[in-house]
Amino acid sequence: MKFTEGPVWLPEESKVLFSDIPNSKLMQWSQKGGLYVFRKSEQTNGNILDLQGRIISHARLECRSFLCGIEMAWIHDPTY
Repeated sequence: MKFTEGPVWLPEESKVLFSDIPNSKLMQWSQKGGLYVFRKSEQTNGNILDLQGRIISHARLECRSFLCGIEMAWIHDPTY
């Protein structure tokens, strides 16, 4: 891993997820299981939980947001 971003704590599972942007992976770490790949991430750089505890990730290069791996919205503004 060169650098990481977007850590989010999953309290019910006692683990943290974070983005390994250069390798396009969402990583997972827990004290019990250590470090491993959670899923492919398409260079996500922001992760958060919604009010139901579901993971929302944002793919920076594609300007898309995902809810638990399902595309939520296409957000693209060339002036932004």
